[in-house]
Amino acid sequence: MKIKKYTISVLSYLLLGFCGCKKSDVIPIKSLSCDWPPNYSVEAKIVDIVTTVHQSFWEDTAYIIRNPSLTDTAPFWGACNMPDKAKKDGIKVKVSGYIITFPGIEGVQFKHGRPFELISIEYL
Repeated sequence: MKIKKYTISVLSYLLLGFCGCKKSDVIPIKSLSCDWPPNYSVEAKIVDIVTTVHQSFWEDTAYIIRNPSLTDTAPFWGACNMPDKAKKDGIKVKVSGYIITFPGIEGVQFKHGRPFELISIEYL
């Protein structure tokens, strides 16, 4: 009898674990690594986008990721955690990451593109 009760309990917990919470496609499972404002949120998740890295127009040591979308108002993403290997003007990459937003972002002028945090980068 104890085995039957135990099995029912375990199955119930598993069922609740899989069905009880709705998982979002946008919110990261772990906290992000960059230093964002305390009230930031993830606006969108970018997955496996093929694009290029460019040297910033404003600063020789800064590199930005070209947003390949023609419909987006932000032509570049400023990755806070760009690896040194990717800091080459014109290098082709496949990236995934999170576009970050926060209250008042509409009034901010970003010199190095829209706030973006890389979760993966592949060199092509």
